[in-house]
Amino acid sequence: MNNTLYIKFILLIAIILFAPLKGHSQFPQHLSYTEEDDIGMLNPYEFEMPRNASIRLFSLLFEPLYRYNFDEESYKSVLVESERRTGQNQYSFRLVDANWHDGEALTASDVKFTYEYVLEHGKNEVVRNRIKNGITDISIISDREFSIRFADGVTQVKSILTQFIMPKHALDGDSAVRQQFARSPIGTGPFVFEDRGRQGRVSLSRFEDYHSELPKIENIGLRRVSDPSTRISGLLAGQTDLLVEVPFGRLQDVESRLRHQIEPYHSISINTIIFNFNNPKFEDRNLRLAMSYGFNREHSLDQWYEGQGSLISGPYSPASSLHDPDVRPLPYDPDEAVRLLNESGYEDKNGDGILQSPSGEKLSFDILVRRTVGASELPAQNVAQDFVDNMREIGIEINLKSELSDNFQRIVHYDRDFELALIEWTFDPSYNAALLFHSDYIQPGGGNAGSFNSSEINELFDSLQIARQYRDRYRIASQIQRKLAEEAPHIFMFSVMKNAAIDLRFANVVIDPLHFFSYINRWEVIDD
Repeated sequence: MNNTLYIKFILLIAIILFAPLKGHSQFPQHLSYTEEDDIGMLNPYEFEMPRNASIRLFSLLFEPLYRYNFDEESYKSVLVESERRTGQNQYSFRLVDANWHDGEALTASDVKFTYEYVLEHGKNEVVRNRIKNGITDISIISDREFSIRFADGVTQVKSILTQFIMPKHALDGDSAVRQQFARSPIGTGPFVFEDRGRQGRVSLSRFEDYHSELPKIENIGLRRVSDPSTRISGLLAGQTDLLVEVPFGRLQDVESRLRHQIEPYHSISINTIIFNFNNPKFEDRNLRLAMSYGFNREHSLDQWYEGQGSLISGPYSPASSLHDPDVRPLPYDPDEAVRLLNESGYEDKNGDGILQSPSGEKLSFDILVRRTVGASELPAQNVAQDFVDNMREIGIEINLKSELSDNFQRIVHYDRDFELALIEWTFDPSYNAALLFHSDYIQPGGGNAGSFNSSEINELFDSLQIARQYRDRYRIASQIQRKLAEEAPHIFMFSVMKNAAIDLRFANVVIDPLHFFSYINRWEVIDD
């Protein structure tokens, strides 16, 4: 198929997919957007590892007690009217006067129920452990008042209260009740679930009884479109209003049409390559460091992300308050990489350019990459190929393998059946990097997918967990960064900016780096 026919084909598919969505010329208060991944069930606690697409939708329907404000670097109240400390590790809270989407009042019983529900039914082990280890008791004082006793050592109590609150009256029951809720959820958020159609369509309407500032947008339509080219075509054709993440290779194309505003937003994600320590070769620190030195990460960042990001030396991105800029990323130094490999006894014994161990075993590994439809437009595939090429230059053979998103998650986080994996890690505001490196999280579903185990790192993260003062937390986090830079359990690559594109009739677009739509009630709609 030649390029002209291919473009016509993509435009035809876009027209078929997007034509049923409300056009903004007829419905100026309507916002339509697309997602790559399926949303899945509409209960935030039914996911072992929720997709970003689901998190964004949930932020329109549900609300937490507190939300982290990345601009102000502090937790802000959402459903809490007031709070006060009443004793050692004890706080009392009063809820705002808010209703659920079905008209029932939000009560303290809903709060207590939510945390009990997560412990009993929640599938995300990280969230369960955060509540289990952080809260010892919740008591109801009145309809809108409750008290929480936090565990010893908890210093940031609001960071534990960022889970979406669920309605007891709609969710308390057997599995059939929970399944019904996951098909037709209710929350306290600014938008109400209306219906869900075929092919990933979701329709929302404004919650007219919303307890805070009412959004200017009246309706939202979500459509799943897995192919990046088709999503871009729908945006450029005016069939959708918003693309939550524009591929870097298409930014100029979108900007040149002068119909959309590009809205950059900070990433709280890092991109790394994991070493799976179940492979005994990776016990050799020289090998891990050599692969880090031998990978030209800056070139990949410039080439595939247009330089919109920063190289990293560890798990804390520059957007994190715990980031220590004095811990510098390893430079690209293939000569040092070769020296380290030779020091460990690796040499090219047969002249094929691939090093062998003293026992004659070839230095060859598979790297697993997440694959999406239309992956040629996504930079992760190209970064992986750069890695393959760079490793070949220092005598290491890398075989590139890819899996679709769900299979990738299962293989990396549950089966652990990989040698190397290229992955983007997204943190919540608590920025608990222990999830990636503490031995407590080696179990299936845990974040320590590479099974890295260091007693020194464990102790540092344990100390960070109980540190009360920021200066102590920063000092310990700095030690963690330095130790991880020495040990190289991952190849720390970079943290990149993200860019959304939105129709010019929307103004004052404030984006939450984690949930995206948290401040949608501030967005303005400019009438034609």
